[in-house]
Amino acid sequence: MMENKGNLQHVTDAKESGQYCVMGTPALILNGKVVAVGSVPEKKKIRQWLSETAQNIS
Repeated sequence: MMENKGNLQHVTDAKESGQYCVMGTPALILNGKVVAVGSVPEKKKIRQWLSETAQNIS
């Protein structure tokens, strides 16, 4: 189990998601970087991205 703290925000406003040039849903953006668009990634892949993101900011 991961012990990282963070915020999760569900964005439904097209203008806000458009700031990231995202034209498909669902989309996953971590620290301003688009990591997935148009599909739901596997949990293992999401955990990997979260772990890498946590390492980069600590």
